[in-house]
Amino acid sequence: MSVSIECKQCHRTFSVPPYRASKAKFCSRECKHAFMTIVKSCEVCGGTIRGYRSRYARQRFCSHACRSVWQARNPSLFAKRVATTRVSKVCPTCGETFESWRANERIYCSTACWHQVRKYHVMGSRHPLWRGSKRTSITIRNLATRHFPNRCTLCGWSEASCDAHHIVPTKDGGENTLANMIMLCPNHHRIAWEGKIATKTLQESWHDNYDSLNLDPSLFT
Repeated sequence: MSVSIECKQCHRTFSVPPYRASKAKFCSRECKHAFMTIVKSCEVCGGTIRGYRSRYARQRFCSHACRSVWQARNPSLFAKRVATTRVSKVCPTCGETFESWRANERIYCSTACWHQVRKYHVMGSRHPLWRGSKRTSITIRNLATRHFPNRCTLCGWSEASCDAHHIVPTKDGGENTLANMIMLCPNHHRIAWEGKIATKTLQESWHDNYDSLNLDPSLFT
């Protein structure tokens, strides 16, 4: 039993076994090579550009010399942006006034001011993971894994690594503190993420399992 397929190059019909029907596209190697090969003309000298379609589809010139000739004929496309006047700007970090040639690009007066703002965005209140504490979701998970027992607080499972879970998700206003973290097994972690475990149940489980640990209060800020 065979399957009839139309060649993508010469459009002739050819037969292949059923197991090749999903992959066969050409009736011969010549048709495959012709389909993958592109032939076009150079925009400068009119010479022939021939090669594989994936490599030469966007090529416009047959050589570097032709490309250089085209660039020399179109100097306006390669003119450098040269500022003619210096612009005074105010640094949003330190408030100092500075002058810059790059009015649209430069914002801060120095690299130190830029680093200060970058650090603030990463760890400060404008960071998307910041929820009223000095820690991010990643660091608080590591902290919970280090200080809480590796045991699910709901079922007691401890055969492998448990997951640190936010009792109140940060997207809903939860804080990145140990008081908002709880260890769950992978199954209960998925169930909690789907909202099928009440927040009150998780909070009660937190107190039942962690109140007796007597952890340092500084870890909860």
